[in-house]
Amino acid sequence: MNNGNFFKELEKKTGIPGVGDKYELAQIFNQVSLRFTNPETDETFLVDDAQMVSFNINAHMLMPIFCITQVDSTSLSIVKENDDSVECKLNFGDQDIEQIIKDFGEHALLINPGEFTKRVDKAVEKQGIQTYKGKVNYEDYSVNSKERLIAQHNHDPNFFFYKRNEFAHQREYRIVLANKKSDVPYVLDIGDMSDISYLIETRKLFTGDFVLKLSLE
Repeated sequence: MNNGNFFKELEKKTGIPGVGDKYELAQIFNQVSLRFTNPETDETFLVDDAQMVSFNINAHMLMPIFCITQVDSTSLSIVKENDDSVECKLNFGDQDIEQIIKDFGEHALLINPGEFTKRVDKAVEKQGIQTYKGKVNYEDYSVNSKERLIAQHNHDPNFFFYKRNEFAHQREYRIVLANKKSDVPYVLDIGDMSDISYLIETRKLFTGDFVLKLSLE
């Protein structure tokens, strides 16, 4: 698991948004009037305007983050209904499919979400790790957001689940290790996942032959 600084610096280095995000966990303000004063004398020494200002909280940027694409009802089309199950296909648009392959590569790992969550919860409970978990909300960062500002100010966990609209195709679900700080990739050992995961070519997920069968129990 990489921390926020990793994702921030990755886009800065490559110039390509995708896995990297130069505004990871950032507060964004647009069309800002700035005033700089001497805190001892209260003398103003610079007044200026800025098109945009962003800043991060250092402690947030050191928290390990796990990111995964979440498939839920908004990403599925039912193609067949059975007595105890439904069969579904992914309904990602062509542009989103190509962007996902560009961002994350030619192969994807399908993971049983229920079993995966159980193993993560067991591991963090054993190690005394606090987590924030949830689906990412995608917003227009050219618009100032009162909700994002209040969430960051109040140390609300919801602040960790905002990203720019241009990443919406990723349909991200993330897990944040809230009481861990690490400058290097952090490994959370949840054991062998071979029994709850399946490697597949990414493009095959969106062909007519790929069907997800979901139990109604």
